[in-house]
Amino acid sequence: MDEAQVTTPPPISAEVPAKPLMQGEIAGRDLLEVVKMLNRLKKTGVLTARGAENRTEIYVKQGNVVAAFYNDLSGAAALTRGLLIGKAEFVLEAHDGRFPNNVLQETAFILESVDKILAEYGERLWA
Repeated sequence: MDEAQVTTPPPISAEVPAKPLMQGEIAGRDLLEVVKMLNRLKKTGVLTARGAENRTEIYVKQGNVVAAFYNDLSGAAALTRGLLIGKAEFVLEAHDGRFPNNVLQETAFILESVDKILAEYGERLWA
């Protein structure tokens, strides 16, 4: 199967869980800022955020988002919705295995688009 057609995240097969590269709590636009930082610093890993009712996984390879999952969504729509998750706990873990590939748009374009959504709607998104 072509990697562009992968719709589910690959299983994490490490016997001993690796220590997270970064973790914490986020609210509002915080997850967007974390992804922007990973993009600027050219980081690689899997960013997972869990809110009260939602979960998102964002796969970042050398700073570029290559795949995203949000509940039952995948691809660019999942990335956009995931960046707007609101209040959640997040963890960034190293990922050395195969990366899914379902976000075909440039990371900078998607991040700018989400910035525009936030400029227009702001905190009303989480009210």
